[in-house]
Amino acid sequence: MRPRPRPEAGRTKVKAPPSHRQELALPRGRRARRIESRYINTGYYPGYDVLDQQGHWDQPTWEAIRQRMEEIPPLRFFTRDEAEIYRRLCDEIVGQDAERDPWTVPIVHFLDAKLHRNETDGYRFAGMPPMREAFRLGAAAVDESAQRLFGRAFTALDREQRREVVRRLAAQELPGRKWRRLNPKHFWHHLATATVAIFYAHPYLWNEIGFGGPAYPRGYMRLVNGEAEPWEAREERAALRGGAKPAAA
Repeated sequence: MRPRPRPEAGRTKVKAPPSHRQELALPRGRRARRIESRYINTGYYPGYDVLDQQGHWDQPTWEAIRQRMEEIPPLRFFTRDEAEIYRRLCDEIVGQDAERDPWTVPIVHFLDAKLHRNETDGYRFAGMPPMREAFRLGAAAVDESAQRLFGRAFTALDREQRREVVRRLAAQELPGRKWRRLNPKHFWHHLATATVAIFYAHPYLWNEIGFGGPAYPRGYMRLVNGEAEPWEAREERAALRGGAKPAAA
């Protein structure tokens, strides 16, 4: 992992609430917080915290990870209304809810940064407008569809209604004239791909999937047969906790 550039002016630092923080003593004078969120004791890796691996990362690697957790890029591409539309769309796609968990990934800010840099995916589907134009048109099209389906702006919908819009978007079933200018299948591909990539690039989610973080500078040892590295978390399915035995085949 390459070190990231120094933070730009205006970048917001996010401090974890005291109830979610615990100091860890680290080599080379570093100290950092454990991640204590709903991902710590849910899923297949209860109690796992990727930040326990910090002592094996060099300073540039740790700084890149720290910035991803603590420094949110400012909104510079989306309008306020567009940002609120994409905030709700992205959260519905990955199933996160800021009202339930303060440790949500600020997906829309990283998506905005990608578009502000005009960072494309390296290809464009035939008939699709350029990436930045597609995302502006996509926000307007989703809002038009919400108005047609529920008589309200997308940002005014309740959660079940937002889920219905996302379901219809994925199935290319949303009504509205603006979709004539934007292929909904290709727009969904770009939106879902970017959302999931940003989501799982964040250390909060590494705990959920048992990812050990960057293997630098120590590197990987076991490169064949799908064997886990000694530091990687072992999967513990929730149904098998507490001494339960797996069902017979």
